[in-house]
Formats: sequence, C-alpha cells, structure tokens
Amino acid sequence: MIKFLIFGGFLFIIGLLIGAFAGNFGITGKAVEVGEYSYTRAVCNTDKECIDVLIKCEDGEVAEIQPVSELKRFDEDWKDARNSTEFCG
Repeated sequence: MIKFLIFGGFLFIIGLLIGAFAGNFGITGKAVEVGEYSYTRAVCNTDKECIDVLIKCEDGEVAEIQPVSELKRFDEDWKDARNSTEFCG
C-alpha cells in the first residue's frame, strides 16, 4: 500500500513538472495567437474597380500581397459594405 502511494505521488510530481515545462515553451493555445496566416480579400478603388488579393500576414504585419483574380468593375450604385481597410490587424 505504501509503495502504491509513493508511486502515485511520484507520477503526480512528474505530471506537474511536464506541465510546467510544456507551459514555458509555448505548448498551449497561446502559441497560435501570433505567427503566420493568410486570407483573401477584395481591394477596391474609388472607381468601384476591385481585385481579389491573397494577404499573407506575419506577426500582425503584412508580409506579402498577391493578386488572385482579374479586375472587376461594379455598378455605380454599388457600395462597399466593409468597415475596415486594415490588413493583418
């Protein structure tokens, strides 16, 4: 019985040490908050001409922008519904 309790305590301490070690090296959900990601978005000018672009972000800053479509012109009564013009923010 005593050996079982000692062994259980040993496993518990090892578990705590592994958890502390993993937490110090970013092996948590927080590791994905900053890093590289990409998305597509339409970029339009005042003449209502738009093009889709692939925006690659790195640590919250624009790393690269690539066109992924041809220029598209919208009707005069078209309004851009987007609020923000920021990228990677």
